[in-house]
Amino acid sequence: MLTDNEINNYRLLKNDLICIRVNGSADLVGRIVSINEDMEIAYCDHFIRFKLFNNIVSPSYVQHFFNTHGVRRYVELNKVSSAGQNTVNQEMLSTAKVAICCLEEQKAIVGLLEEKLSEVDQLEQTIATSLQQAEALRQSILKKAFSGQLVAQDTNDEPASVLLERIKAERDAQSVTAKSRKLQKVQLKPAPVKTNVIPFPVKLANISTTDLHAGILARAYQHHEYTPKYLAYFGHVKAEKIAHLVEAHLGIDLGREPIKAAAGPNDYPHLKKIESRAQKANWFNVRQKKDGGAYVFTKGRSFDALLFKTKLALGDHAAAVDELMSLLLPLNTRQAEIVATLYAAWNNLLLHGGSPSDEEIVYEARESWHASKLGIEREKFFRGLEWMRQKGLVPAGNGRHVGKKK
Repeated sequence: MLTDNEINNYRLLKNDLICIRVNGSADLVGRIVSINEDMEIAYCDHFIRFKLFNNIVSPSYVQHFFNTHGVRRYVELNKVSSAGQNTVNQEMLSTAKVAICCLEEQKAIVGLLEEKLSEVDQLEQTIATSLQQAEALRQSILKKAFSGQLVAQDTNDEPASVLLERIKAERDAQSVTAKSRKLQKVQLKPAPVKTNVIPFPVKLANISTTDLHAGILARAYQHHEYTPKYLAYFGHVKAEKIAHLVEAHLGIDLGREPIKAAAGPNDYPHLKKIESRAQKANWFNVRQKKDGGAYVFTKGRSFDALLFKTKLALGDHAAAVDELMSLLLPLNTRQAEIVATLYAAWNNLLLHGGSPSDEEIVYEARESWHASKLGIEREKFFRGLEWMRQKGLVPAGNGRHVGKKK
């Protein structure tokens, strides 16, 4: 039970700002909420209360400003972590830099932000409802399908038991065929010269291919960061495979000139140029671990600015880029390598003209690609082709031919 004096000292009143002082989540510590009305609530020592000069600064404006990248970065760099808890203090928060405009402009900014955030909330609710409805419909269809209610039963139809046996027999036959595949050398026509390049991919306006490539890498990293279980897959190899498919499949020019490399279609010199540009612009930094192992991606203070710049440049292409990245997200390094190599090999053959068989595609992607590819089982390439067709990741014979290094 609180005393009257404690209630007077710790009760939350209108226009107070309450800040999370200590929390196990690094993302939550330092977050601020403005109090919109007097409340019969007192705050505990896990929080810090601030009071503002209300005729100068809007509490809601400060709340939103503390969610900006600059302030969050300041909190991240200055918080103290111990025993699984993250802590900030009043002195540190009081030195955070907040850009102040006149009160009317602050209110206008807050109004605009809250309007947009409300639209986002409504969209999220609509999406959640639609997903629930879709799942309910799917379950209903499945129930009717398994109970034979979707169509009238035809007396000429074979019994389900016979159908299942036939499907099993066909699968067994396919398995035997796959296991018994023999390596067949495929005769290919000479690769086309570089002057015979179809005008695809296309360069986007208002951004250099260097900056766009950096933005694509940042966007890809963000996808992996949002799903931490896949974050370990994102390194040099997967970054290059994503960039290759953005160019070759979506037709967005990133300025690459890929060659047949050990890890698939690769333009390593161009990638190093991108990483140098990103480091100088404070977008992100890529460093190899001291043991010579994987490369580690670290966000810079201008990372969010790069994401925004890239989104504006992509325009209507942004949705397709995100869809492709979501498709590739669960792939580990080797799987991404196989898929991108198959895509490039398949596209090479289409650029020659004709309709290559699966055997020809796999031969081009494995035996005719790089000696290191012989260490990967052929069946993994055939399974990769099957996955690509299922996901609609099929080349059309456009763009640059990927040849051997000269």
